[in-house]
Amino acid sequence: MDTGVLFNFLLNDRDCPVPFPWQAIIDIQKNLVYYRNNETGFVIFDFRPLINLGGGVFFENTIGSRFIDQEVLHEISNLQDFQNIPKLFLFSTSCSGITFYGIVEQPVIRCLLCDRIIRWIP
Repeated sequence: MDTGVLFNFLLNDRDCPVPFPWQAIIDIQKNLVYYRNNETGFVIFDFRPLINLGGGVFFENTIGSRFIDQEVLHEISNLQDFQNIPKLFLFSTSCSGITFYGIVEQPVIRCLLCDRIIRWIP
């Protein structure tokens, strides 16, 4: 799973096309944005509250804001070295029996399925 190219794009190059082999998919009916690797079929959901789709277009993610841990976000913002904390995190959960991956903006979040705090991948 080569996420480095995707993360670099999400952090720095939003007005460029999504880099190969990744493809951005916007599911309007389910109110989801996710990225699919066209070579492996690997999928990463984007649960950030406000997603920059490029070209001045933003997607407000109401699903992601449901399980953001505000207490942890407040703790992080109080850290002295806040500027050096990564702006994107990859998490995984398998509480439903199927492992899925998502992108968030903080290191600890609550699972949108079971509301438990889940692990993140640095």
